[in-house]
Amino acid sequence: MLATLAASTWIGALTAPDEPADERLSAHMLQHILIGDVVPLLLALGVWHVPALYDRALESERLHAFEHGTFLVSGLLVWAVLLDPARRGLLPGWRRVGYALALLAASRILGNVLVLSYRPLYPAYGSLRDQDLAGLVMMVEQVLTLGGLALLTARRRLQHGDTPASGRHPLAV
Repeated sequence: MLATLAASTWIGALTAPDEPADERLSAHMLQHILIGDVVPLLLALGVWHVPALYDRALESERLHAFEHGTFLVSGLLVWAVLLDPARRGLLPGWRRVGYALALLAASRILGNVLVLSYRPLYPAYGSLRDQDLAGLVMMVEQVLTLGGLALLTARRRLQHGDTPASGRHPLAV
């Protein structure tokens, strides 16, 4: 999920309006910090599914809590970009659909690794059948949430065009 957050942050930094960055050094520096510091940090933290790190988190309550915290924060930030409750319009129209589908595709990588492995990857659990089920649970959830959002957004765009009615949320049906 942190890799997803890193992608969100990177896309946000690259697609943010350039006017503030052109006019203010502070805004331009913020872009650099997001791209050069925050995204790499999130990518580095996003490797929780590496078996050695995962097992280490299971051994330490504090590290396990930190792992869950990073999942929560990254999930909140990803969904804040997708749902846009502040109506900032960072991902209008078809960009929101594309972003949701890109996240869905990225999440499929881990799901496929779990399901297609010929041996258990996480020694703490040791069951290939349970690992397959974990991969399937993850895939189904991602299809329902990210795929559902992409489908609803695409439907809205096709029915009403790319410009939402004045005062309406971009995902309003």
